[in-house]
Amino acid sequence: MWVIERNSGRLRLPRKSILLKGPGAVTGYVIDEQHVVRGWIREKDGRFTEFDAPGADLKAGDYNGTIPVGNNADGAVAGYYTDVNGAAYGFVRNPE
Repeated sequence: MWVIERNSGRLRLPRKSILLKGPGAVTGYVIDEQHVVRGWIREKDGRFTEFDAPGADLKAGDYNGTIPVGNNADGAVAGYYTDVNGAAYGFVRNPE
């Protein structure tokens, strides 16, 4: 099992998670303890960043949120998110 520990740089995936492999980086999502879906990326230099798309439903128990579906060699992440009304929208997260 992969392990991503928040703020530690180590890979520990609590609950459910999907790993999507890109060139030099890995991205995916995790369902947190509040049942909110959050995106994450592990950069090729080892940095780990968890993120939410602007407008994503972050209400506890909704099982909505941010779902990355892939990334490119530059570190951009594409995916979709669900808002509080259940509507889905696409996003692109630019590399930091």
